[in-house]
Amino acid sequence: MIAPDGTAYAVDQLSPTIFRIDRNGQASVLLRDDLLAGDLNIPDFLNNVGMSAVAWIPGNLLIVAKADGSLVRVPVDSPKKAVKVKLSENLKALTAGIRVLPDKSLAVVSSGLLSGKAAVVQRVRPDRHWKSATVKVTDTVADPVTSSVTAGPGGTNYALSGGLAALLAGKPNDGFTLRPVNVR
Repeated sequence: MIAPDGTAYAVDQLSPTIFRIDRNGQASVLLRDDLLAGDLNIPDFLNNVGMSAVAWIPGNLLIVAKADGSLVRVPVDSPKKAVKVKLSENLKALTAGIRVLPDKSLAVVSSGLLSGKAAVVQRVRPDRHWKSATVKVTDTVADPVTSSVTAGPGGTNYALSGGLAALLAGKPNDGFTLRPVNVR
């Protein structure tokens, strides 16, 4: 994800590391911390998956989604002060993608990769400083293996599937799908 100043932030799913990439493409480690480590296993694919998505929030915060359904708040200017966000309930695992909404809440989509069930869309409404948040399921997506949620025209939201299920099954992938979702 790219912050307004052009700095990009990326997470490593298999190590507890967040990277900062400046506008010239120079990468550095923003934070490496066991708080970001994971233990979620995707059978016959990946083991010890930790972080799965990151979003920049006004106030110079990163909100990191972990594959296990938790969120971590990382102040960009003081990354060592990273803490887990207290959620009313965990996000549906495997958290796949997050999008910051105009009111600074999040639209979050899970992937049904582990369950084979429909992916779940959730709205995360934080307190003022992102120390706690309320989680509410708002929709499901027919394609269980979604990978992100993105903005559409006129304030709409779409879940994106890039065909990972076909890839993992050894089948050719002929593109991606966008499905409209409600984020209330």
